[in-house]
Amino acid sequence: MARAINHTSKDYKLPSFDKARTMLSDEFKRDVEKDLAPLQDTWYSQGISYVSNGFMNIRHQHLINVITANSRGCMFLYAKDFSGVEKTSVAVSEFLLKAIEQVGPTNVL
Repeated sequence: MARAINHTSKDYKLPSFDKARTMLSDEFKRDVEKDLAPLQDTWYSQGISYVSNGFMNIRHQHLINVITANSRGCMFLYAKDFSGVEKTSVAVSEFLLKAIEQVGPTNVL
């Protein structure tokens, strides 16, 4: 990366913080969503399985993530901060049931 930066044109101007935070970030999100659309389209014909695990991030927040998986690939959906929430079977199952509702229960294997 450092070599690439050294080889850029001397008149190259970095994007502003606001542009990187808004416009470029939104553009990147659209590109990722477009790339993942073919995988999401298989959810309705092939179904999915949910994969989830808990972990602690560098800020010591207890997170639980949700990943979909089928024969075409895996896709990270989101993670939720479970800090301050008692990690009982009821709380975790409610979290996973909400995730199932988001995709549609008929698509979950």
